[in-house]
Amino acid sequence: MRLFNYKLGGEPLKLLNDSNLLQTNKCVVKATRNTLALPILINENLEGHVFHGSGQLLIDTIVETEKGAIGKPTIKDLDKPFLMLGKTEEVKNNLATANPQELAQFGYSTVEAFVKTAEDFCNYLFNKGLQCNDSTTGDSKIFVFTNAESFDVLVAKGNELVYTSKEKVFVFKNDKEVLTSPQEVVVSKRGRTVVVAKDRVFVED
Repeated sequence: MRLFNYKLGGEPLKLLNDSNLLQTNKCVVKATRNTLALPILINENLEGHVFHGSGQLLIDTIVETEKGAIGKPTIKDLDKPFLMLGKTEEVKNNLATANPQELAQFGYSTVEAFVKTAEDFCNYLFNKGLQCNDSTTGDSKIFVFTNAESFDVLVAKGNELVYTSKEKVFVFKNDKEVLTSPQEVVVSKRGRTVVVAKDRVFVED
């Protein structure tokens, strides 16, 4: 990942209440109360946070066809550090300074330990080649989640979203859905669906 002129804040924060960091027709990113957060500043402007606590990612990565539903929902527990870029007043207004007990709840003995974990996480993303310029995200939100030796990326703008992982790629935009996985490739647009799988190929008009 490449972000020019970025830096992390030095004061650990926490979520005051359970929060939906993102909620669309197809996706929800949840983080629970007391989840830790460290600000990401780009050109001295608050542009996101590194989070670590507990939560869940839910995406409706299912395409409905006349022959039945294809794909499975994506559900992942968020118990490792993850990154969110995007200006959200809701998040900003739901944060307060984390105390030592709340840091300890997620395995951190000191403020410095949490800051270092956030720094190491960002360095891991940079070294893995994730790229993002240092301009503001506008109306978009970008999430990056760790996934074994790689990472998953979710980009959402309004009800449009793109999700990529080792297991699948899912795109939802207006009247178009695209799902690719080792089992199948599905493209649905304006009522027309094309499915290519190991044991079948069919087109619906």
